[in-house]
Amino acid sequence: TGEEVTTVSEGQQVICHPVMTCGTCRPCRQGEDMYCENVAFPGLTHDGGFAEYLGTNERAVIPLPDGVDPAEIAPHADAGITAYHAVKKAVAELNPGDTAVVIGVGGLGHIGVQCLDAMSAADIVALDLKESARELARELGARHALDPTDDVRSEIDALTDGTGAAQILDFVGADETTALGPDIAAAGGDHHVVGYGGHVHEPAQTLVDGEMAYRGTLVGRYTELQELVALVERREVDLRTSRYDLSEINAVAERLEHGDIEGRAVITP
Repeated sequence: TGEEVTTVSEGQQVICHPVMTCGTCRPCRQGEDMYCENVAFPGLTHDGGFAEYLGTNERAVIPLPDGVDPAEIAPHADAGITAYHAVKKAVAELNPGDTAVVIGVGGLGHIGVQCLDAMSAADIVALDLKESARELARELGARHALDPTDDVRSEIDALTDGTGAAQILDFVGADETTALGPDIAAAGGDHHVVGYGGHVHEPAQTLVDGEMAYRGTLVGRYTELQELVALVERREVDLRTSRYDLSEINAVAERLEHGDIEGRAVITP
């Protein structure tokens, strides 16, 4: 730490917001960290992702509460904050008794289920191909967990008395999952696209008729990471992790690609 750093001191445990922001551009002044006009993203736009040390700036660090293991909470700096950001937008549109559908209960989705449960009184319905993931969803607060190879439209229709899901959080983002939106969304509902890799193929008329919307999710704000840390400190969110040495990173990447890791993998130097 340099002599002008005042937020933290050397040796203090912190979690880092994923990006470095300038703090002076218009988006930064509005609190929109991810829209910073001078943003630097270690591991993407700048070197420093998979390494023993990470260079960042004072604006990006958040001191951790006593007793919190940095390795345990580390995935919240990316996966956690992204899930929380999507859920926070969804919760603003949810009333008690509404239905929220979570698609994919993996590394991000299992955090999303817990955030939804902690922040709303909605009925949570989880979709995942794996029975183990569906069991995890129930354990973490989902009222129902469905196999997406079944007739999801009919099942959501039955669970909501024909109303549909007020909010959909899609942590997969494949063609098959984005296509579910118009089939299961309530009138005026939102389909939050968090995972990506697929496409949205819907006629404009589909969006007009039901006034549904697809909404993107780009990580989250610094203040939202603070809020998520508060949920973790209160034991409202439990992150499922497994640890690996930096030398194992290629093997971990392969396991991740094949879906063999539950929750999030943490690489320690």
